[in-house]
Amino acid sequence: MNKYTNVASRTAGIIAHLPVPQFMRNTLYTWFASSYNVNLAEIVDPVDSFPRFVDFFTRKIHPRPVDFSSNVLTSPADSKVLSFSEIKGNEVLLVKNINYDLIEFVTGRK
Repeated sequence: MNKYTNVASRTAGIIAHLPVPQFMRNTLYTWFASSYNVNLAEIVDPVDSFPRFVDFFTRKIHPRPVDFSSNVLTSPADSKVLSFSEIKGNEVLLVKNINYDLIEFVTGRK
């Protein structure tokens, strides 16, 4: 991660933890949802119930069907793949400046 990306990431983290006034929550979170294609129908709690953006970002959603096919990788988060490459063996992955063995990354076990 270059120094500008690191600064932007830390700044976004600080902002995400600031309290959002009640009267701004519905407008802010609805705008964000519209901008980033967030499905508000999946959210368990009312959209204006999140006191900070980080709470909205880590919100609970209603259960979704899971495809258990052997050729499908299920992710616990909605996200966008920014890059990919072929993995051979138990290579080390770098994610947000943290190194993970492939097995540890996929299973959570060291």
